[in-house]
Amino acid sequence: LYFSYFFAAWGDRMWEFAAIVFLMELFPGSLLPPSLFGFFENVAGIIGGSPVGTYIDTHDRLSAIRTSIVGQNVIVCMASALFAAALWPL
Repeated sequence: LYFSYFFAAWGDRMWEFAAIVFLMELFPGSLLPPSLFGFFENVAGIIGGSPVGTYIDTHDRLSAIRTSIVGQNVIVCMASALFAAALWPL
């Protein structure tokens, strides 16, 4: 269980770091896109925290966790594909 959490947390932190590096590669000389990314990531956490908590409290926890993991992985895959498409000609 500890190793699973460690690797999941490690992957999340690496994705957060890589997204900022990719944005800095796409927009050299400007820190506006990475800062906007961080800002909107935090706004999404603030706005979405309560509905996600309510969903977890009102549904079976195991299915809620599975749904959230699948949703997170799908969004990360879509963002990775967008970054790959944007960085391809570079």
